[in-house]
Amino acid sequence: MAPVTRQGPNIPPNNTNPFKGTEGMVKFATYTLLDAALTWWNGQIRSLGPDAYSMTWEVLKKNMTDKYCP
Repeated sequence: MAPVTRQGPNIPPNNTNPFKGTEGMVKFATYTLLDAALTWWNGQIRSLGPDAYSMTWEVLKKNMTDKYCP
C-alpha cells in the first residue's frame, strides 16, 4: 500500500517540483503556514516589509528552526 500524502490545490503532486533552484520556495512555504506559525510570519512581514519574501530559503529555515525548535 502506498503511503498517504497530502495533496491539494496548493500542494504539488509528489512527482513534480514547482521550483527552479530555490526561487519561490519562501513564498510557497509561507503560504502554507497555519495558526501560530502564520502569526509569526505575519510579524516578520510587519517587521521586514515586502523584503521578507526575498529572504533565502536557508534563512527562512534557520529562523523557523530557531523559533520552533530551540
